Amino acid sequence: MYIFGVDPGTSKCGWCLYDSSGDEVIANGVIVMSGKPHADDSLERSIAITQLLERNLTDLVADYGIDILAIEDQFIQHNARSAIKLTRLTGMIIYMAYNEFGLEVVLVPPRSATKIVPDLQKLQGKKPEYAKKVVQYVVDRYDAPLQGIDDAFAILIARAGVEQYMLEELNGGGQ
Repeated sequence: MYIFGVDPGTSKCGWCLYDSSGDEVIANGVIVMSGKPHADDSLERSIAITQLLERNLTDLVADYGIDILAIEDQFIQHNARSAIKLTRLTGMIIYMAYNEFGLEVVLVPPRSATKIVPDLQKLQGKKPEYAKKVVQYVVDRYDAPLQGIDDAFAILIARAGVEQYMLEELNGGGQ
């Protein structure tokens, strides 16, 4: 089963194509928006990121027949403006994946992806060590050419998405 994993962000958006049958990363990357985000350009940024993801998905769906979009579900933000921007982007990505490509959508709970990395919970609140451990785990496990923490998290989200999908199927869920 092929899963397109996304770690949404309005400045950097990590993505990957993950093959669950071989537990391998086929492709991954980060969409980086230039410049500092401003309140008045957040919609344009969301549209641009969604369009860039759509271009990547068009080729990957044709080549691999992707089954699922795994995207991190939103967590409680302290900054309401940031939460609104991220929720808008997430909704646009879900709509595009479902409407344009017919992908099933799995919302991955925020901490599910990080539970995959051993001993990571001990580093909560220690951002540099936390990020370094995530990247090192992904590099060691998947030998993926990472651009940073954003595509590393996309890989973990895809893997957690498979587990979430299987759990929903077992419970008679799914879409």
